[in-house]
Parts: sequence; structure tokens; C-alpha cells
Amino acid sequence: MALGQCALDGSIGEPVPDGSSRGSGIRGGTAERPPGLSLFNEARRRMGFLMTQCELENIQIFSLAAIYFAQCALYMDLWQMAVAAAMACKILVSCDEPIDWSTRRGDHIKRAYWHCVLMEGSRSGLVLELDLPATGISVYEDMVPPPDFAGPYSSQDMLENERSHYQYHFLAQMALRKLYARVHSTMYDASVNGTERSDDYDGPPVSVIRELARQLDSWRELLPSPLQWNDDKAYEMPPTNNNQSLSASSAMFVPDYDSIPVTHGYSLDILVAVLRTRFYFLKYMIYRPFVYKALHYPEQMTAEDVSNCKICLKVSSEPLKVAQMNRFFGILLIFHMTTQSELLGFIRDNHLEPGELEESAGLMLDWIRDMKKVEGIAEWGWKILKRLYPT
Repeated sequence: MALGQCALDGSIGEPVPDGSSRGSGIRGGTAERPPGLSLFNEARRRMGFLMTQCELENIQIFSLAAIYFAQCALYMDLWQMAVAAAMACKILVSCDEPIDWSTRRGDHIKRAYWHCVLMEGSRSGLVLELDLPATGISVYEDMVPPPDFAGPYSSQDMLENERSHYQYHFLAQMALRKLYARVHSTMYDASVNGTERSDDYDGPPVSVIRELARQLDSWRELLPSPLQWNDDKAYEMPPTNNNQSLSASSAMFVPDYDSIPVTHGYSLDILVAVLRTRFYFLKYMIYRPFVYKALHYPEQMTAEDVSNCKICLKVSSEPLKVAQMNRFFGILLIFHMTTQSELLGFIRDNHLEPGELEESAGLMLDWIRDMKKVEGIAEWGWKILKRLYPT
């Protein structure tokens, strides 16, 4: 219920007061009192009686609490609840009593397990990006099969499943999480232990990055047809069951924060946004070492390096494709360096559309300016960015 209040107020609620005449693009509650807080506090009061149990219901409760903390930008609280869910799940799947995975309850346990794995990995990014301790839940991946999403509870559930294809989205996220972890570990290991690199450049070899990019493209090509999309239509609704897509005027994602967003049934816009933004952010991560090389070792850049650097800048120039606050901060630093580095400036001027980075920077700065009232990372980042991007 608290998450439902967040969804409603975040879509159609009043803008969060920010003391400016411009108005905030963030809706619902205030910085001190986020939407659904009363409901969540009551739920949290009752959770105290369940903290030491390790049943399926506990995993679900802790996971929902983690999601609420994520909506409130309370990341350490998010991590603690995610850890509680993962530890309870570890005990449940590794207990002596065997689990019948073919039953409905067994399928729910599979969903809960893989949700915890996703929360710890690519979904929150807390372990990989912030280097927080891992729970070790991923060691049971070979023991717990993927969920098969046993039959719907009602005809309405069946209709929603057919329209949203949420099962495909969940399984695609599972596969992408493994690639996300592989990119993080492989590129780090290659940069430390690589033997193909030049004498000074300490980034991952081109062969490693080329292989990771191939694996990411392969993941996308193998997506079921309802999940496929074209890069030039990344903001549009995916094809419907009759394979007819909506018109361009019905785009799912627009950067107009002054208008109330159009709602889409079955949370299809959320599922699509999560899947596509993670793909583009992973692509940005894979090609980001070439930006580092252009900044620090421009004399060693090859034609292939320049082309790969262009890919990184191109992906990062569309903020709706990599939408997340902490990612915006790093991208804005790269954009600023295109005005300081002669090589990056050359790549920007010759391989991107005129004004493309400036327009994207404006959207990201608007987002961080709004978020600084409700998120600590945005508040910290704004103190740096407002000096780099004076208005």
C-alpha cells in the first residue's frame, strides 16, 4: 500500500516544494515526508515480530521494504533490507527439507530467490558499484532453477501476463545480470592483469571489450520478439500482440516534467524502461574505457579507439536511456571534459549532432537540480556540477 501511494503521488501528486519559481519535476510528498510514510511506518512496526523468521513471506516483506527505501533514496536502508531478504532466502533454499520446485509455492520461492539475486547485483548496483559486502546468495544459482511462472490466478492475471510479457522481462533481467557482473569483473581483471596493452595504458585490452560488446549484442538479439526494439524507437511502446506498434505521438517516455505522464496498463512502461536502460548503461560501461584513454593517453588512440569512444558518447548523450542519478553525475563529468580535452572535443564535433551533448546535459542538470531536495547523492553532486555548469 505504501508503494502504491508512492506510485500515485509520484505520477499525479503535487510537485515537491523546492523554493523556486520554476517548480520541481519531482512529485509527491516532501523531502522530510515521502509518500506512503505513514503506511510504511505501520508496516515497519509490525515487521519487528518477523525479523528472525526465514519463510517465503519474510523474504517478500523484506524485499518490498527494500523497494520502498529505494523510492525514498535511502540507499543504506535499501541495502540492509536487501541483505535481510537475501539471508532469509539463503536459509530457506539451503535447508535440509527439499523443496518441490514444481509446485506453486516452489515457483514463488524461485521468484523470490532470483529477485534477491537481482537486487544485490544489477538492479540496485550496491555491491558492484559501491563495493558493499555481498551476501553470497549467488552461490546457489545452480541449485535454484529459473521460475516457470506457473499458471495465473485468474483470467485477469492471464490477460495482464499476455499484455506485459513480464515473465520474459524477468528472465531477460536474469541473463543481463550475469553479463553485468561479467563486465565488471572481466574489465577490472583485464586492466590489472592484461598483457596486450601498451606500456603505459592500464585499461582493459580492446579484444576484451570487443568480446563483451559482442556478448551484449547477442543478449539483445536473443530477446523474444515482444521485447525487441530499434535504437531509433527506443522511447516508443513495444509492438502489441497483433504486432502493431503505437504511433510516434504515443511515445512512452518524454522529458517534459511539467505535464502529468500518460499511464500505461500493466506497468508495461516500467518494465520496458528498466530493461532498455540497463542495456544502454551496460553498453556505456563497456565502451567507457575509451574515454579514459582519450583523456589520459590521446597519443595512443587508434581509429578503432576513436570509433568506440564515439559510441560511449553517443549512448550517454541520451539521458532517458541511462536514467539514474548517480550515472548522470559521471556522464556530466565526461561531457564537461569534452570542452577541456582536444581529442574528446574533436570526437564530439565530428561524430555527434551539433548541440546534442548540450541538450542532454540540460536535461540531466534539471533532474539533479530537482533531486537534490530529496536525495543526498544529488545534493552532493550538485555542489560540484553547478561550478562546472554555471547558469
